[in-house]
Amino acid sequence: MEKKGISRRDFLKGTAAGAASVAAMTLLGGCATQECPTPEPCVCEPTNTDVPAWLGVEPEIKPEEIVETVETEVVVIGSGTAGWPAALTAAEEGAKVILVERTANLFKPKDDVGAVNSKLQQESIKQYPYLAIDETKLLKDAVRYANGYIDSDLVKLWMKESGETVDWYTNILERKGDFKMWHEGGIGTRDSGARDAAYATGHSPQALGERTTADVLKEYGDELGLEYRMQTTLIKLVKTGNKVTGIIAEDANGYIQINASKGVIICTGGYSANHEMMKALQPEAVRVSGTQMTMGSADNGSGIKAALWAGADMDQVHGTCSFNRAIVDPKTGKGGDPAKWYWFGEQPFMKVNTNGVRFCNESGPYDYMIHSMSMQPNHCAIQVFDANVKQHTEQLDMVGCCRLFPFDNGAPMNIPFDACWNGMTAGLIDEGYVVKADTLEELADKMGLPREAFLAQVERYNHYAETGVDEEYGKVAYRLTPINTAPFYGARTVAWLLSTIDGIRINTDMNAIDSNNNPIEGLYVCGDASGGFFGNTYFNLVTGMAAGRSMTFGRRAGRIAAHK
Repeated sequence: MEKKGISRRDFLKGTAAGAASVAAMTLLGGCATQECPTPEPCVCEPTNTDVPAWLGVEPEIKPEEIVETVETEVVVIGSGTAGWPAALTAAEEGAKVILVERTANLFKPKDDVGAVNSKLQQESIKQYPYLAIDETKLLKDAVRYANGYIDSDLVKLWMKESGETVDWYTNILERKGDFKMWHEGGIGTRDSGARDAAYATGHSPQALGERTTADVLKEYGDELGLEYRMQTTLIKLVKTGNKVTGIIAEDANGYIQINASKGVIICTGGYSANHEMMKALQPEAVRVSGTQMTMGSADNGSGIKAALWAGADMDQVHGTCSFNRAIVDPKTGKGGDPAKWYWFGEQPFMKVNTNGVRFCNESGPYDYMIHSMSMQPNHCAIQVFDANVKQHTEQLDMVGCCRLFPFDNGAPMNIPFDACWNGMTAGLIDEGYVVKADTLEELADKMGLPREAFLAQVERYNHYAETGVDEEYGKVAYRLTPINTAPFYGARTVAWLLSTIDGIRINTDMNAIDSNNNPIEGLYVCGDASGGFFGNTYFNLVTGMAAGRSMTFGRRAGRIAAHK
């Protein structure tokens, strides 16, 4: 079958063009004139020559099919990290707001909210000056990490407004004593000569009772007069001329139209649970992590697709946030297999491939390890540690949600070591996923590793731990932990796809923009449905950067929309 190549932006707008933009079309997952990168049936072949299959044609809903019409000022689609601040802020500013959620539950924001210059952070820096953040350096690192595929003005905006946003969020959560907010004061790399600098940007709420953050935010929303439409699914946006003026959604009774005189704010997340979009736009991520491990996300790309139908543009580079916190069969498992949750997998102990040898510096951002792992046999890595695991984990001095011990300033970790080990890892040992052995020879046999190569690698690694010098990959000294005390442990780790981080391009007013960078009036996009903030992968050394971006920009969108 001959496949027709058209330009990326014309492809989205539905107009045919020449075959000169094969590479651009490949970014969208189109086949162009090359061999289709996905198995049959071809998910990237358009149903017609104008529209890719993953996008499809905008649904046509006839006026007589609308069973209910609702009038409001601002409609926010999706609760969660971006949706809550968008809806609550718009309501605080006096707008009539409807929060639309496709499930039966209102979701809580993510923990580890990244911010710069919050009040809590400033207090930590007074006591621990090394936690201070050089904003110019952070911006440069963000651009470098994204390989330039980033809107620097959006990063600057996040740094400017995120502190106030966390202060606002803290006040809501703490006002009735349900939570205590903490600044996660630790960077793990201080004076160590580490390759990668971390930033103490994370903020996490500690529950003081039984209520969740979603419970507290719902209570506050009720006080503000926020209206909720649950189990209501976005179908498409409504446009009047060039302005978005509402949405058509579907609930148990049929199609409803919600007219929003001031604006529509899309906070629907990315598309990690939409296998068709993933295969078309991110075949490499599918190859490495599969689509079985989408734990924590049900994002189906509905908001992104609706915005594209309305004329918005999408990031040209697609990316994901992935963890190596998944575990598979110790002898036969590979990347892409159905896996179990293994929180301990991020700890940077020695890791070898299925040939029994190291292949990279295990200490670094999530994706460094995952990308190196993707080039190994079976796209996996075997994590190895010994009986001194608790002592060594504390020595590793991790940051963000990887940390299993209190931070330098006393802030609690998301999950304590004992809870992680006894409540999670111990069960995986019982199930045979984490292998326990009395000797290194036994461990090699149980893991299916070549004995001679594996034992020689452990011997070299223990030498590096003793001297503090990694002669192979330059791993920082304090993360070189010896493997010399029985029992010994091994775990075959693979990638867990957390979320996609590319989306609709926006300006600093949170307006969706078209391919000419013109804003689409009445349409705002926040959170993982929005783009311009990451390129290829997630910059996890800035703890909570994605969640902080989502919350900060949701709040900004709510404020701007309310005053239109």
